[in-house]
Formats: sequence, structure tokens, C-alpha cells
Amino acid sequence: MKDYYKILGVDRGASQEDIQKAFRTLAHQYHPDKKGGDVNKFKEVNEAYQILSNQQKRAQYDAGVDPRSAGAGGSDTSGFEGFDFGGSAGGFDDAINQMFREIMNRKAMFREAMNRGANIQIDLTISFEESIFGTTKQFTIPYRRKASETIEVQIPAGIEPGARLQYAGKGEISKDGQSAPGDLFIQIRVQRHPVFERQGGDVVCPLQLTPSEAVLGTTKEIQDIRGNTLAVTVPEMSREGTHIVFQGKGIPRPAGNDRLIVFCHIAYPKKLSKKAKEILKDLQKEGF
Repeated sequence: MKDYYKILGVDRGASQEDIQKAFRTLAHQYHPDKKGGDVNKFKEVNEAYQILSNQQKRAQYDAGVDPRSAGAGGSDTSGFEGFDFGGSAGGFDDAINQMFREIMNRKAMFREAMNRGANIQIDLTISFEESIFGTTKQFTIPYRRKASETIEVQIPAGIEPGARLQYAGKGEISKDGQSAPGDLFIQIRVQRHPVFERQGGDVVCPLQLTPSEAVLGTTKEIQDIRGNTLAVTVPEMSREGTHIVFQGKGIPRPAGNDRLIVFCHIAYPKKLSKKAKEILKDLQKEGF
């Protein structure tokens, strides 16, 4: 027979409290889910504890009788999945029972993960406007293990480039035909817009100004992302980067701030006429 006292690291006169304490330490040390754990050591420690924590089995063991044999009225505790974690330790045995159930559940989850259907990923490119206001797309999924299927995908308003939509159960069917199917992932790509950009929850666009427009102020017309005409009033003495905010013209809430921000950019001429230079020199004298 195995030397259960040696396995737990206690002497033959150890109290039940000493046995339980030794078991607690070793069970945590060898638990299969811990780094450096050892499932065989864990089984062996549990087997020793089941014998020595039970007064009747311990007495049989001390008398030289194997308490695991049928003749001794015991059960075979050599198999990891056949352990009886009940006994005299009360709440601690409940904790060990829970530990064992978690291990079994993880094994079942691992088997399920190995058999479940493969995931499918599809890249979907949408326009800038579609990313702002949302849209509905239909496309066909070419499955390998079953017939192709056409699905409808709802693209939410304000979706960001690089976002990934997940449709549970729309991937490949499982290998065994019984486990869960995989999932469908749709990777969103957004086309660049020639005018507008997105900055966080806002839509932004540039507005080109001449130096005189920036100094004297002006009103210019632009089209917003919906195609509506907006009158942009530029204040006097505007600088590079001056911005004008339009509420209700951007990414709808709650996905965005529903703002269009127009940034002023001053475009200087590449060449000045003689007259323009003379005017600027006069202005320079006035401290301009």
C-alpha cells in the first residue's frame, strides 16, 4: 500500500486538524489549474486525504487493511474522476468538491471548443456617409460545410473604422454536427471622403480663406454631410485653425456629438503683384 502519511507529509500520530492543514497546502500547490500544478500529485494527495480524514478508513489503513478494497467496505479512489470529496471536513470538503466540479466543467468547455464550428470573418467596406448615418447590407456567406446563406446586416449609425460586428451562430457548423456552430465576424472598413473627416464623435471639414477674407471676415457657403447648403460666417481677424461649430449636422447621438466643425485654413498666394506689395507696405507702416 502507499504511505499516505508520507504523501501528506505528516506523522502517524497526526491529528485530523494537522491532516486537513497538510492537505489544504498540497492541494493548492498541485492544483492542475495553477502554474506548476501536477494532476497526478493532486490525485495522490486527494487519495491520501480521503483515507486519513475518515476515522474508519484510517483505522483499517493503520491495521494494514487497504480501505479502498471492496472487502474493506471502501471505494476505489485511485481514479481522479471517481473521487468522493465528501467527508468530515465540512465546508473545506465543499470547497474541494467545487474545485473538482470546476475542473470537470473546464474539461467539458475545452472539448466543446475543440468541436465547435469555425468562425468566419468578412471584410465589409462602406462609404463615409454610411458610417455616419448607418445602413443595411445584404451579402451571401459561402459556407464550406453547408449551403450558402444570404444574411442582412444592420450597420449602426456612427460606427467607427475597424469596428467588428459579431453574429453568434452564423459561422461554420461543428465538426461533429452536435456542438455549437462558430460565429460570423464582420470587419468594417470605411472609405475616405474627399472633404469630410471624423474626429472622435465629430465630423470636421476645412474651409479655405484668403488672407483678406481672414482679416476682414466673410460668409461662404458649403455643403454638409447630408448635402444641405450651409452659410459659414467667418469673423473678422480669424486665424489659422479658427473653427465654427454647427449643431445637428454631424454624427447622430448617442453614437456621436451631432456636430459639424468647420476649420479655417488661410491660403497665401504664391506670388504678389506690385500693387499688392505697395498696399501691404503701407499697412505695415500702420502696424499691420
